[in-house]
Amino acid sequence: MKKLFAILLTLSLMFAVCGCDFLKDAADLAANPIAQAKTFEVEGISIDLTTDFLQMDFVNEDYDFIIGDKTLTIMGEKFLNSETELGEFTVNEFAEYHRFLLEKINPTELSDLGGIPTMQYTTSSDDGGNITAAVMYYKAEDCFWVITFAADSEKFSKIYDDICEYAESVEV
Repeated sequence: MKKLFAILLTLSLMFAVCGCDFLKDAADLAANPIAQAKTFEVEGISIDLTTDFLQMDFVNEDYDFIIGDKTLTIMGEKFLNSETELGEFTVNEFAEYHRFLLEKINPTELSDLGGIPTMQYTTSSDDGGNITAAVMYYKAEDCFWVITFAADSEKFSKIYDDICEYAESVEV
């Protein structure tokens, strides 16, 4: 009983001296440990992210993979050359073709991010907000990959540099 009382007294004094900010920082650190680099590999494609990201086990028929953290969702879609008959297209031609298919959501003109054809669009989300997406295009020997980086529109511009870094790490 004396030990328990001594421990409680010590903790009370520590709180009085250190304040509650220490507890908040400790709780934040426990909830959000420092992220480490992590490479995700799926069906012949890899992307360098961090340990904050998790790969979804369940993927619907629209995407070959979905990886996300609390802010950003990354979705990959594979277009096999044999299914699309687009194998002779360059990656830029395929990107323009895909952009045409997405015309209803009014994507931006294609731009170039270090050799990666890129476009953006904004669409409404189920919760009444908006989602902004950056779509990047890659060509492998037997397919094209369309990688979409999507986030809440209010946060998108704040994480755009990270999105660019992730997009440039993709290897097919």
